[in-house]
Amino acid sequence: MVERETQLADLLRLLEDCAGGTGGTALITGPLGAGKSVLLRTFAGRARASGALVLDAEGLLLERDIPLGVLRQLFQDAPLADAERAAVDGLLTSAELCRPSALDIAPELRLPTLANRRLWTVLRAIAERVPVVIAVDDLHHADDASLHSLSHFCERAATARILVVAATAKTRAAADRRHGVWLTDLLRQPQFHQVRVALLSEEGVTAMAARRLGPATARRLTGPWTRLTGGNPLLVLALLADAPAVGEEYGRSVVACVRRGGRDLLTLARALAVLGDGPARHLLRELLDLPEENVVALLETARAAGVLDASRFRHPSAAPALLADMPTAERAALHRKAADLLHRDGASPERVARHLVAAGHAAEDWAFDILYAAAAEALRADDPEFSGVCLDLAERAGVQEPERLRTALLRARVEFRANPLAAFRRLTPFVDRRSVGPEGADLIPPLLWHGRTDDAARILDALGDRVPDERAVTALQTAWEMAWSGHSPAFRKPTRTFEDSAAGRALVDRAPSAGPLAEVLRDGPTEGAAGSAETVLQSLSLDDDTFWALHSALLALVYAGRTRRAADWCDALSREAVARRAPTWQALLAAVRAEIALRDGEPSQARAHARDALSLVSWRGWGVAIGLPVSCLVLASVALGVGERVPEERGGLPEAVFGTRYGAQYLYAVGLRHLAEDRAEAALRGLTEAGRLLAASGADVPSFVPWRSGAVAALLRLGRPDEARALAAEQRARPGATRKRGPGLPLLGSRPAPRGRTDLWEEAAALLDPDGRRARTTRSPDVPGIALRRPGPSPVAARRTGRPITEVRVPLASGRVAVASAPGARPDVGALSSAELRVARLAAEGRTNREISRTLFVTLSTVEQHLTRVYRKLDIPGRADLTTAFPPRRPVRAGPAAAPGRRRTEHRRGPRRAEPYATAPRSTDRRPTRSAVTIVGTELPDERL
Repeated sequence: MVERETQLADLLRLLEDCAGGTGGTALITGPLGAGKSVLLRTFAGRARASGALVLDAEGLLLERDIPLGVLRQLFQDAPLADAERAAVDGLLTSAELCRPSALDIAPELRLPTLANRRLWTVLRAIAERVPVVIAVDDLHHADDASLHSLSHFCERAATARILVVAATAKTRAAADRRHGVWLTDLLRQPQFHQVRVALLSEEGVTAMAARRLGPATARRLTGPWTRLTGGNPLLVLALLADAPAVGEEYGRSVVACVRRGGRDLLTLARALAVLGDGPARHLLRELLDLPEENVVALLETARAAGVLDASRFRHPSAAPALLADMPTAERAALHRKAADLLHRDGASPERVARHLVAAGHAAEDWAFDILYAAAAEALRADDPEFSGVCLDLAERAGVQEPERLRTALLRARVEFRANPLAAFRRLTPFVDRRSVGPEGADLIPPLLWHGRTDDAARILDALGDRVPDERAVTALQTAWEMAWSGHSPAFRKPTRTFEDSAAGRALVDRAPSAGPLAEVLRDGPTEGAAGSAETVLQSLSLDDDTFWALHSALLALVYAGRTRRAADWCDALSREAVARRAPTWQALLAAVRAEIALRDGEPSQARAHARDALSLVSWRGWGVAIGLPVSCLVLASVALGVGERVPEERGGLPEAVFGTRYGAQYLYAVGLRHLAEDRAEAALRGLTEAGRLLAASGADVPSFVPWRSGAVAALLRLGRPDEARALAAEQRARPGATRKRGPGLPLLGSRPAPRGRTDLWEEAAALLDPDGRRARTTRSPDVPGIALRRPGPSPVAARRTGRPITEVRVPLASGRVAVASAPGARPDVGALSSAELRVARLAAEGRTNREISRTLFVTLSTVEQHLTRVYRKLDIPGRADLTTAFPPRRPVRAGPAAAPGRRRTEHRRGPRRAEPYATAPRSTDRRPTRSAVTIVGTELPDERL
């Protein structure tokens, strides 16, 4: 009753007049759901309390065609005398009286004038004893016979103590001819009163909400709730029931509201729910098969009730509620009709397909193309569920061979995101068929994924003499990028026939984005390749067609030594892959992230990323790409000195892996593990095979896989120094061999150099350090590797470094040899400034960069710059060597010659966790002339903490 006080007062004054002997008629009007029924019930309650007799009834939509339904409700509970009851029942049940009247313009079942007079006589007799109030709700749903009788009563109410109060909505049904006649008659009556009820104002909505939620919450919700309801009290009550969020009650109230408006309004609302998104008026007219003016009137009725804003529902929950309220067959028929109308109107395939899917119908000749296009668009929009549903229906619509292949290919793209193995199994029946059209280009990428290069080449040659469409060129570009990423080196060299074909020229014109990766793998790291890779990553958005281009550009950054930028891009793409529910993308990016972590000297993180990658996709689902995460896992485990269950040699991986660069990376990793386990022969075989694969793929650069470093270590361990020297010289001559940041992993052996050939130690140290300076890295000074310790100093080494060499180690981050000096030779700290000295002393104590910045009240960047200058002035590779210049009060490490099998842990301040040191298996011969292999641990870079 908020904002209804004036209307109630008007009705109560009419009741007073009625009690005084002057009756009349009051008609409560207003939009649907505006509170007319509440006002009528409240007034009826007041009338009963005053002693009046209230005869009430309600017009029902389902009983609108039952003659005299409302009139029977009025009299069935009336306190009549026996004679009066018998007379009324006889009048209402007499079939003779309920005949069509010859006097009516339109024949209807109505009581003749004589019968109405007799009923009026009964009412007037009751009014002699007590005032009578006839209250009829939802008069617009009353049957015609009852309306005829009520009109008779209204004409005579002013002469008796009878007050007729009815509530009706402003609907098209209330304005049609059947109601128009009696409304016109009422307007001529002298004691007729119209009581108008409007929707609530914003203040009214606040008042309603405050009664249940309190003033503060009500004021906060008033604005949004007014927009959602238009001030309709019925909908406001629904929001109060759903509070705090809009829920199911709101949708049910919308359904109830439009149901009160009649069949036409309900049909309009259902049509709007089916079409959605504010459809054009001509579509509504055709879907409803109604004249234009009727559609306009119905829309105005719904807007006046606050259900619509223009031609849209005010909240998305309204449409599903209306659709759920429809019978299944009726809903399907409406969707089917909507699909046909929208297709003829030129709507988007996605919009038309949603109606076809909802109808479960695709018999039209245009249905297949619409469903296929919608499925492809849904996949681009990261809606694989709807894409799959469209393809299910399309498979029932298209029965020809080309259509079956098209749907299978697109479904494979949908499934590849989550299950590459299931995607390939769907395509297997089509691979062996000899006649493949242009759409066969889409078969090539999944064939490369699973290592079936011969089948891919066969299809490629078959496509060579055809002019490809855009889809085929995109598929060929994807295949090109996959080939450079590592899936098939042989596929990058198609036949001359293909290069001269229309398909080959179209692919070349597209300028494949695999170019930066090809340049890095062919020529080593270059600034141009890194810049081109950045351009690709910045210009492409992630989707099924661009993933491999982005993947290739990401690898180009990694192999060009831009690991920081590669990590940032990889993390961003991984977050997007997670948001778009693509586990296969996540797995591939996690494998790349593992390789980045290895190159940054973070084997613990590399191990975690590799495990994540293997957990996201099944072992068989990885195809030939399984070599990348497994190789990273092996290398990280070797660097950490921990065991890891990974396949030995070739036994656990598909044979096709060893025709790709993934196989080379895996053989390299296993070779280093053999080296750490003192199995030099096995290590040399695996590393040599890795080199053969790299040479065959045109990617034999040390910045990618420095297999020769490991082979040199194995040869030294086997006592074959001449071969080691030759291989070292060969590596120095390779492109990219002088880069400071290469690939890398642990390396050198423990077999002693033969007497008189101690210069091999210097050659090993110079293998990746030709300028004679010890390797430095800006991100991770202390990196894991396999260290080769020697028993005595070397004069040559002393001349080159100023201190005798005691250890040669190839660090994880760069593939370069680090040279550790004898602990007795302390660098001169006199060249350091006072600020640099303070920073260096704290770093030598084990403080992190962040702790140093807080202790000295300087920025983190200042600390990093000071440390960089300290390393350069003291000629040391990094943080770990600061202890030689600033001996700590307590040992930082247990020393370089720890007993075998003993775990060593750094003692440091701050929150950083010390990585374990583990000793690899080695020979039991411990004579002082022999050297030892030790897995050297790592500390995490400061900026990662």
